[in-house]
Amino acid sequence: MTTAKEIIEYMESLRNEEQRENLMRFFKTAPGEYGYGDEFLGLKVPVTREVVNSVAQDFALSEEERKQWMAA
Repeated sequence: MTTAKEIIEYMESLRNEEQRENLMRFFKTAPGEYGYGDEFLGLKVPVTREVVNSVAQDFALSEEERKQWMAA
């Protein structure tokens, strides 16, 4: 993985639907609730850390990629 897009696609491929639904309920994302519109992949922190650690040393964001990463 060498681009922000590839990393995002990889993280999306790890989506855990059951955990996603639990998180969306917990953070009240239904219409009219405080978290309305928020989306989750259902990834737990250890999985996210594993992804970050696997790309951190070889990955340098350009300013444009940083903007895309933050907007995703």
